[in-house]
Amino acid sequence: MFSTARSTFYLEAPSLERLFISSALKLVDDAVGLKHVSPLDRHTLAVKSDSIESLLLIWLNEVIQLFNSTQFLPRQIYFNGFDGKVINAILMGEKHDPIRHGHLEKMPLFRTDQIRFRGWIEGDNSFSLQLDKETPSPLSIQAV
Repeated sequence: MFSTARSTFYLEAPSLERLFISSALKLVDDAVGLKHVSPLDRHTLAVKSDSIESLLLIWLNEVIQLFNSTQFLPRQIYFNGFDGKVINAILMGEKHDPIRHGHLEKMPLFRTDQIRFRGWIEGDNSFSLQLDKETPSPLSIQAV
């Protein structure tokens, strides 16, 4: 039986693109620490949706699913295309190494009811996202 961990963090970014990239990298940073991941391999992801909120959910789940299926940990993310409905991304990173990165369980996917996105903050010229989740894995975040 796993114990439940809880973590909350806040992200702010000057653009939606940066917010999406930062949220995915935060998954890795919380799990193993970005400084321990090298940009040795490359993966591409393409996702699309009709709304920013569902695009964020799908994007984070694709990054998690990539880890769950291939053990790939991204260190750097570049968007070739982002228009608020479609993301075409290149992820640079490496396969999980338990000796360097520690033991990781499969990461749970986000559910629709766990996403409450906060968009543009008037006066701050930035986008904001609060992530908070309970999960049995070492990684514990939820988009709120």
